[in-house]
Amino acid sequence: AKVTIAGNTSTGSGAAIRQLNSTLKQNILDLGKIKEENVFEGELLTDNTYSGENTVYYNGTTYKTLAEAIEKAGTTASTITLLKNTNENITIPETANVVLDLNGNVLSGGTATGKAAVTNNGTLIIKDSKGNGGVIKREDNGAQGYYTIDNQGTMTIESGRIENKTGPM
Repeated sequence: AKVTIAGNTSTGSGAAIRQLNSTLKQNILDLGKIKEENVFEGELLTDNTYSGENTVYYNGTTYKTLAEAIEKAGTTASTITLLKNTNENITIPETANVVLDLNGNVLSGGTATGKAAVTNNGTLIIKDSKGNGGVIKREDNGAQGYYTIDNQGTMTIESGRIENKTGPM
């Protein structure tokens, strides 16, 4: 079922529409105090997660990647919220001021050689507003790996987990 929230109206089908006014709308509002005029297209799954194509919410818009949202944020103090798990390596520029809300999701830096999941050159706060599983990790699983976070700026970790299962270097 596909759901669109536009103002106080909805279109779509099935159980997702029946849950819209209570569950989906509240969950989306909780994701970043999203205003009602924003449009989200996606499916509310039984575990109340979002299944739309886009991965990240920033400033009234959803984006496919964290990197895209970070670029749009520029030098503005910004909260960027994960809507679902993502596999990418991101860099926070020196002039950026970002709050990265994991929102119960996983940011995996995979196993790319010489690339941290997060490279911070600016100001970064990491938090998990859901408090139930937000993780930043690498997936080296015992092999020689790399940093999960390479902090060259100012960073605060308020909540969430950082994982690295790198083997001997």
